[in-house]
Amino acid sequence: MSADAPANEMDILKDSNFAFLGPKISGKVRDIYDQGDKLILITTDRHSSFDRIIAHVPWKGQVLNQVSAHWFEQTKDIVPNHVLAVPDPNVTVAKKCTMVPVEAVVRGYLTGVTDTAIWTRYGKGERNFGGVALSDRMRKNQKLPQPIFDPTTPLNFFFHQSADDRDAEICHPIAPVAAMTIHSNCCTSSLRSPQMRE
Repeated sequence: MSADAPANEMDILKDSNFAFLGPKISGKVRDIYDQGDKLILITTDRHSSFDRIIAHVPWKGQVLNQVSAHWFEQTKDIVPNHVLAVPDPNVTVAKKCTMVPVEAVVRGYLTGVTDTAIWTRYGKGERNFGGVALSDRMRKNQKLPQPIFDPTTPLNFFFHQSADDRDAEICHPIAPVAAMTIHSNCCTSSLRSPQMRE
């Protein structure tokens, strides 16, 4: 199909139906087929915002899958990953792994519009992000002094607050190791991006 074709005439991958690949789980963007020791991840053209499918964007799945494949390849010496093969622009064959339910963003700029965005929190007076203290005179979209590791996983995953809320006690067995390892690996890999090295 030509890139100049109208959007309604383009091939759009809204979902997949390959029963021969195994049981299917549909996520917001990916269809996942479970093959026991490995997963087949098919990245669709579904566009999700705020946990809702709001559109289908032609070739979005290919772009997302290929960008992900590129960075998994570029960073596999920093941290091993799940990728076994990328046999199609929309498909990743992956090792089945045990998930560590930690989510974080490595931030390079003071920006964003959601409640969890660094700019929103900065505007409400927060100045310490991931151990980096920001000055009071920064502007929206300004480059940060260094990459900032900003966990989005609720802190109660890592910590147990005492009844008087003055002391925090680490209660999750992976918390100290995970926090340090994830922080180090994320910041190291972000520095490989040309935009972050400027």
